[in-house]
Amino acid sequence: MISNIRLVKDNGDEVPYNVNDLDKGATVIDQAKTATLSYVLSNVPSATYKQIKFGLGIKPEQNTLDQVRFPNFYAAAGANDTEMMWEWGSGYRFTKVEGFYDADNKAMSIHTGSTVEGTAPNYTQGVNAYRDITLNLTTNAVVGSKAPKIKIKADFDKLLSGKANTITLSTGTGMNDNATPNIHTAAQMVKFVDNLAGNGSSDISGMFSVTSVEN
Repeated sequence: MISNIRLVKDNGDEVPYNVNDLDKGATVIDQAKTATLSYVLSNVPSATYKQIKFGLGIKPEQNTLDQVRFPNFYAAAGANDTEMMWEWGSGYRFTKVEGFYDADNKAMSIHTGSTVEGTAPNYTQGVNAYRDITLNLTTNAVVGSKAPKIKIKADFDKLLSGKANTITLSTGTGMNDNATPNIHTAAQMVKFVDNLAGNGSSDISGMFSVTSVEN
């Protein structure tokens, strides 16, 4: 789940892209749907850009299931084959990685997203799993008579072997046992979040990198 996209000009000025409108400025990327792997930004001001910034997940002030304000994003996130909404809470899942591991094909189900504490309507912020990503472009992107194409790689090898944590999948319940179907605590989830999206301070790129810019 990608949102809060900003482009940074070569002079350092940031150009926000519909950062307050999830319908126009956020997207759900599904590896099973080729069409979602390309995302087109419209009406970007003509300029030379050196960086791209975006959020993995939804920033806290927008992380509510608001069907009235953002019906298109709400529908995409809640589709039957996507289900990027927590069943128990009011917010979105930010990433979902499911499959099998080991020779005996044990089930793996890793979901990340911000958590809340308390009871409705008096929720308070628990774990904030939203992360801001900052990526340097391999060469400046020039928006003008042509529309540049920026290719971003998400290296899911970093899910287990990221800069922050080396994770061993197992079915135990201790802090070193990090795959479901175990007891998936918020502290365990943060290990995956930091690997995928960085810790927000010393690592602001996580699994992401820009591999090319076509002007």
